[in-house]
Amino acid sequence: MNYRVTVSGLRGTLIISSSSTSDIVLAKDGEYLIPHTLQNGDPYSSTIKEQPPHQTCIIDNPEGTIGSVFTGISVTCTGKEKNGFLKGKIITVSPGHGYNYNTGSSS
Repeated sequence: MNYRVTVSGLRGTLIISSSSTSDIVLAKDGEYLIPHTLQNGDPYSSTIKEQPPHQTCIIDNPEGTIGSVFTGISVTCTGKEKNGFLKGKIITVSPGHGYNYNTGSSS
């Protein structure tokens, strides 16, 4: 049996610890099918074992009971790039000038 892990906003490596399988190592956004040994009616629990550098990831539904409505867990990651700047934001370097971190261009 598999359960779904959906990840968004990840910019690094995330490790999830689960009550039903070994650690889950994820390195990019997406949807993953994870094998587990739980049956309908069994409780499940997932925690963040290791956060990616400079980010905070939260599991939206970290625990519950396996059943017909269980579709998996969702993980949302937010945070900064390793240099401390938010990805895709304009950084003011002096009045009237900016630097686009994504493109490396000045405005």
